[in-house]
Amino acid sequence: MATYQTEWEHLYLRAQNETDPARLHQCVMDCEAAMFVRGQQLKSAEASDEAVQSELSALRDATNGLLAIKTKQLGWPGLPPADGDGH
Repeated sequence: MATYQTEWEHLYLRAQNETDPARLHQCVMDCEAAMFVRGQQLKSAEASDEAVQSELSALRDATNGLLAIKTKQLGWPGLPPADGDGH
């Protein structure tokens, strides 16, 4: 059985495999745009649906993956460490 791959998933895999920094930058931008659109679509979907929750989880994981790509491969600044006292 073939698995269905959404646009954002396809773009995320492309970003993970891209080695040219100029193309990687565009891949990341395209992926983030597709992830935003899909996130908006899922917000209006049935929140208790298991498939929706699974894809939202995958989107969160991919967001972290894109952050790693941006900081490690593209040299973008990372997020500051979380402050332990909430400030």
